[in-house]
Amino acid sequence: MSDALPDATATTMPRTLFVRGPVFDVVMAWGWLPFFIWLCTTDLLTAPATKAYRAAFATAMVAVLSVNFIHRHFVYLLFFGDRQRREQHRLATWAAPLAAIALATAAAFVPVVATAAAVILGSWNVWHTLMQRHGLARAYAVSLSPVLATQQHGRSELAVLWAATVTTAIAVMRFQTATFFGPARRVWETLPLSIRREPRIFTALLVVSAAVTAVLVWRWWRHERQAPVPAVWRWPRTSLLASTGALLLVFVVAGPIVGYIVFGFAHAVEYILFAHAFSRRQASRGPIARGPGLLAAPLGLTIVSAVLLATFALAWPVWNTRLFIFYFTTTSLLHYIYDGLIWRRKR
Repeated sequence: MSDALPDATATTMPRTLFVRGPVFDVVMAWGWLPFFIWLCTTDLLTAPATKAYRAAFATAMVAVLSVNFIHRHFVYLLFFGDRQRREQHRLATWAAPLAAIALATAAAFVPVVATAAAVILGSWNVWHTLMQRHGLARAYAVSLSPVLATQQHGRSELAVLWAATVTTAIAVMRFQTATFFGPARRVWETLPLSIRREPRIFTALLVVSAAVTAVLVWRWWRHERQAPVPAVWRWPRTSLLASTGALLLVFVVAGPIVGYIVFGFAHAVEYILFAHAFSRRQASRGPIARGPGLLAAPLGLTIVSAVLLATFALAWPVWNTRLFIFYFTTTSLLHYIYDGLIWRRKR
């Protein structure tokens, strides 16, 4: 049942169609594609566990971690660099770092905790990335039409996203088990052998999941087309939705290792650009806190990114396994906590 809105037949040009501009929005949605194309030229798509594969994997991880290192520290400028935000969340200002350090210390010295943290943080990262893209898609929808801005349509769009994600996971288990390596292989091997050796189970699940996804997409599209919005106004939103679908498709065509690496790269690029656009918009409305102010100006964004990239490069040779686990566990937890506090008010 569609929502009845009094202005459902009105066509009004939105105040803005973009987060910042056409080129900016395309890069934010599709900035991961050149990175994926480059990965396809490496040995990362060859048989896992070979020497060439491990070398390609190491190179890809350095590339994605360097961009990830930049993006995860932006949240500290947005949070700690804003006195008003710190005062709004005084408990999180000091309690979150203590809790993150305690958990990261345990992960660095207790293998079971490290494995559990990797699984939880990895799963949370997928959720975090998909929800960020969903939030951006909803922001486009709200600016386009009240018909698209309804909570019902937002829930419908979210249902499509998660159904597509489940379908992707099943498709990976059906067609890409040969690419499983490291943590992906260990997670796969937790399933009973009788299930892993019976592809018909995954085929049946895939058919059911794909059918459910198709029904949800049809219901979503039936409401989407009711909005009196010309296609030319929709293209930034359509581009983002298509990009999200393409990211999920990477898992199916290239396997979960490549998929997750590309996923992480896409999220980092998207976050860096959106944090800049958000801070820039704040600055255009009046005085802005010092932290977000650094990210608002292109020069400030460039300098901050360069300093973080140089820090990553200098720290890389001295990192051992425990230090790496400790640092990335701590900063990942804090990134998720503070990021949730920053954007919750804007949703």
